[in-house]
Amino acid sequence: MAVIEKRAGINLSNQDAYLNVVGGIRINEPGIDLGIILSVCSSHKNKPIPNDIVVIGEVGLTGEVRRVNMIDKQLKEAEKLGFKKCIIPENNKKLLKEKFKLDIIGVKNIKDAMKGVRTTMRGNKQDIVANMIRIVAPGTEIRTGLENILKAKTGGLIVIGDSNEVLEIVDRADLK
Repeated sequence: MAVIEKRAGINLSNQDAYLNVVGGIRINEPGIDLGIILSVCSSHKNKPIPNDIVVIGEVGLTGEVRRVNMIDKQLKEAEKLGFKKCIIPENNKKLLKEKFKLDIIGVKNIKDAMKGVRTTMRGNKQDIVANMIRIVAPGTEIRTGLENILKAKTGGLIVIGDSNEVLEIVDRADLK
């Protein structure tokens, strides 16, 4: 937790933390470090990590994500289990011998890993606008505006609604 505070700038000193591994499994694999760190951050920020992501990486005291052994084997297993995305150490990504169906994100440190998770949570702008179009009534000005934004792959959007709804949309959509 000290690494999270120091390297990610998240204050956890006033928080209680409890980690439970189901089924009483003993873990002596350092590659679980990054998954635990992202889980703690996810819990603290109350933002769930999508369930189609697998996270592998050892984390050092300076927040760097270290390469792990047998990454190819772990990625094959993740594919078999139906995962779509994987966050792994950048050093492992450079050395991959095989091609995988997974969307593999290489990270150097815990901040990169947190950005990688946020990016996968947001999706791309076109997907976000397309999803919004599906719930807006056809023939309305809002629907027409959204369709124009999607066609042009650019544009602006004003969101009107209850403040939690607006914050959720803005937080999910990186409209830079």
